Amino acid sequence: MRPPAGPAVSARLTLAETPQAGVVLDEGRAVFLVGGVLVGVEPGAQAWTRRGTWDDTLVRGPGNTVLGTDGSTLRLLDARTGDIVSMLEFPEPHFDDTDAPEWIPPHIQSGVEVGGVFWLVDQEARFWVVDTAAGTVSVRFQLPDEAVDESRLLYDAASDTFVFEEWGQVRRLTLTGETRWTAFSHDALGLDGSVVLPGSEVFTLVDDERTVLTDACTGDFAPSHWPHPGELYSKEDDEVPGMGRGAPGCVGSRAYDEYVDAVPPLVLGTSIVINSDATRRIDGGSVTWTTEVGGIGTPVAGPDGSVLVASGGLDDFDPWTVVSLDAATGAPRWATPVGTGSSPFLVSADEVLLAATGDHLLFGYSTELVWVPLQR
Repeated sequence: MRPPAGPAVSARLTLAETPQAGVVLDEGRAVFLVGGVLVGVEPGAQAWTRRGTWDDTLVRGPGNTVLGTDGSTLRLLDARTGDIVSMLEFPEPHFDDTDAPEWIPPHIQSGVEVGGVFWLVDQEARFWVVDTAAGTVSVRFQLPDEAVDESRLLYDAASDTFVFEEWGQVRRLTLTGETRWTAFSHDALGLDGSVVLPGSEVFTLVDDERTVLTDACTGDFAPSHWPHPGELYSKEDDEVPGMGRGAPGCVGSRAYDEYVDAVPPLVLGTSIVINSDATRRIDGGSVTWTTEVGGIGTPVAGPDGSVLVASGGLDDFDPWTVVSLDAATGAPRWATPVGTGSSPFLVSADEVLLAATGDHLLFGYSTELVWVPLQR
């Protein structure tokens, strides 16, 4: 049985190209990097554009601001107008020694706000601290012998540490650069979707296993049971042969799930909600409910005790749909078609955008953006 009809789409917008990066802000606003141009959008309209050279990473700033970089400068922009609020230069070191290493301008890969300042990681594994209020930029530390690409930097306020995910590994770092532990995948591309849970536990998808890592973790380890039964593999494919699975008590829970979307899950208190072959709520490693709605990507929390899911269609040849589920039971509450045609048969989950922003739900795929009003 199909759920009842949900709120009707209130606005649509088609971008010139598929965005390279984006940040969703309040009141249904967002900023995207489209073909090398920053584009500010509001429900149903393109508000402004700003040309220039931009790294493929945007970080949300305080209020309705966005931080963008171009390898030599940092620019804080007003997301409503595109105006530059402030601009800072990356300090280039000066070496007296002619044998000193060549200066490589930073290209930011990821970032997070911590206590009103921004921490940014570049391709050389340098951790920059940016205080826009004081107008200062400095390198706090650098990870040795590292090259960084497609990373995610998370901050765990409970332990005052970072969780840093990139290229087949996730690690816990102090704010001085000390590595507490590093979890590796046997498949170099087999680690995604890390999030911080209450109690400073870390949920991550490693080698197709839903894994929770605890404070008992230390050193270097590979927590999964790779290779899994029935999988074809060769020993040469193992990126970390012979590595142990972690200290006693390090792995809080583990479950093999070859269909789970390789994106961060929705965190609801101590629970998570993921899209696998169905949408599932998981508490303490056990599945609380399962609902088949064709969910794709990361679900989001609705304003009324709901879980909102982007669906590739409730049946074959259905358009993209947003489905509201009861967070406690998984029962469908309503469904709103948002696509103009049939959903793609194959889709990468990390290309699907879904964000609850004030009184709006913003859905995006490829060049299409759709706004749906949220009921409180």
